[in-house]
Amino acid sequence: MSESKAQDRAGNFLLDLLLQNLFRPWVPVALVVALAAYSAHWIWPAQLWKVASISVLGAVLGLLGWYLAIRVPRPQEGHVGFLVAVACDNDAEQKRFRQDFIDKLRQQLRGDEDTVRPFQVIECGRLRAESLRSDEDAAALQAKNGSQFLVYGRVKRRTDQAGEQIFVMETTCLVRHAPIPAETQAKLGSEMAQVLPTKTILPEHGSVFAFELVSEWFDLSARYIVALAAAITRDFAHAERLLLQVRKQLPTRGLRHPSLKQISARLPLHLASLYDAWLSQLWRTHHLTRDTSLVVMSEEVADKLLELDPNHYAALLAMGIAAFALRRDLGAAKNLMRRAKKAAKRQDLTWRINLAFLYGYEGRLDDAEREYRIACKGPFLESQVLIQTEEFIQLVLATEPERAALHYCSALVNLHAKDDPLAAARDLRAFLSSPSSGAYPSQRATALSILGTLPSAPSDPDVAVELNMQLRPIREDPG
Repeated sequence: MSESKAQDRAGNFLLDLLLQNLFRPWVPVALVVALAAYSAHWIWPAQLWKVASISVLGAVLGLLGWYLAIRVPRPQEGHVGFLVAVACDNDAEQKRFRQDFIDKLRQQLRGDEDTVRPFQVIECGRLRAESLRSDEDAAALQAKNGSQFLVYGRVKRRTDQAGEQIFVMETTCLVRHAPIPAETQAKLGSEMAQVLPTKTILPEHGSVFAFELVSEWFDLSARYIVALAAAITRDFAHAERLLLQVRKQLPTRGLRHPSLKQISARLPLHLASLYDAWLSQLWRTHHLTRDTSLVVMSEEVADKLLELDPNHYAALLAMGIAAFALRRDLGAAKNLMRRAKKAAKRQDLTWRINLAFLYGYEGRLDDAEREYRIACKGPFLESQVLIQTEEFIQLVLATEPERAALHYCSALVNLHAKDDPLAAARDLRAFLSSPSSGAYPSQRATALSILGTLPSAPSDPDVAVELNMQLRPIREDPG
């Protein structure tokens, strides 16, 4: 008995050694060359050139066979690769697994509505799957293959305590993404551990239906995890498409998979977080490029965010700015700023300084002055709000110079918030020189009084500085 066990251990050791090295090109080449050389020497013992020729041919055939045996196709360009490297006990079980699980998974992923970056299921051969003994092995294969999502593991046939035949499916999933901070990586890993299956027991009787259920589980979970990874790396459009696909399918599939309740509960939060980060990026980019199409996109994103959180402060500010910038809809813009006032969780007066601008644009300078005097004292969650406020006023004046009241508004910001008396004097002179300023006698008197206390403007015209005329909404503090 002990001798038999020793032989089994030795056989298993040699098999493991062969599997660990099978996918290094020298191993199959060496085996084929040795076999070819031995056969040639046995056939032509005295003809060395024939032995050498056969050995070279054996090396070529060995390399070709090795390549064909382990080759894993790369995903097509524009597709999200879904690599399956799950090994069964034998070729017959592997074929059954392909029909019952992989083919079903492929059908489900093909049936989605994402025509921009669809999923492509790629299957590893059994021997290649068996060679993956660790996450490091799997990650190396995934990086070489280029797939974004990988599931690897084994499916084993076993007998349960009742004597029934069962399949035990043990899997590990990896998602490939751009470099991210270690803390963020840990959070993503925790999310994966909670929603992706690791050990699933399936009855042999009715396994076709059981494997179909598991394929649905992998389908939704993979979309969800790939979406989170895409959001982390700021591929917001792709992340949104995947999360919306999951949301659409959860009502029918989620009930069949109790573990997917985690996804159902967290999906609204992840969507809100996605839209919040996306909105912030759009406004930052718009501030740098002044691309009006980004204002259109920001309004769309903010609208989706308000569907999930009707009192989201940054979304209300963005919608209000877009209402004015795109359509000059003063009523909607003022209403959104008043809603932002109620939604502000901390002391932040961005909403008030925006409302003051709207009053000034309407020519309601008494109301505008009242709001500016309060707003200019702050506080603001972002330090650039006041600078962006003045820049935005100047941008509007560049296209609507007849809005003389806005010169007075700009002077208030420079005088009471930015402590820039030279810029304030410039604005007040522009206000007084406008014929329409006669409609504001009180503000004219104030402007003349203030000018008497301010230094004169420099005589050198080169002192003037070009302004970056843009305003973006404040981003809500995550704390």
